[in-house]
Amino acid sequence: MASAPHTVTVEPPLAGGGGAMEGYGPTKGNQVAPEDSGNPFDKVAKLLGSSAYQRCKPHTRSGIIRRLELIEENGMPRMRVVRLTDIERLGRIPRSTEGIAVDAIEEVRKHGTDFSGHQEQAPVIFFSYRWERPNFCEALGKDLVWGTPEREAAMKEGHTVGDPDGEGREKAKALIEWGRWLKRWREEIQPAQTPRHCHV
Repeated sequence: MASAPHTVTVEPPLAGGGGAMEGYGPTKGNQVAPEDSGNPFDKVAKLLGSSAYQRCKPHTRSGIIRRLELIEENGMPRMRVVRLTDIERLGRIPRSTEGIAVDAIEEVRKHGTDFSGHQEQAPVIFFSYRWERPNFCEALGKDLVWGTPEREAAMKEGHTVGDPDGEGREKAKALIEWGRWLKRWREEIQPAQTPRHCHV
């Protein structure tokens, strides 16, 4: 979500911190040791704690791409992301069923690096939020309680139930404003503060 013309926004990279997570097993090559319980959350946790994942530098384009590749190599679906430009165009947070999300690896590769030659032009940013109106049906203009005949009838008729945002689209507006700030910072402020020969 930055200086590229079609910039990447929201949807989580498997962001990692410092060293390996305590309590998780070793890795074999690029794959996590096969000692999970079948729970998908265990598989994610083990990947996050693996040395293969932690070795990837999260602030470089190559590191981001390698982390995204490791997700698929360890048996999980490829990550998909939503572009900031699509949120701006819609004026709201799109639903996963709308087909607006794009493949994260393809998006990062497509836009290349910034002035430093190392940092990706289309960074993948993770935003975590709670749904503001999980039972709201916009077509009917009211909440439809989970499990009620009214809700079931509305869904059978093809009505969408649930909205991650409020009536004023506050979350979408906040994402758009934050993205515009980040774009300006990466295009104007960061280059002025960072010598061209430095690795970012």
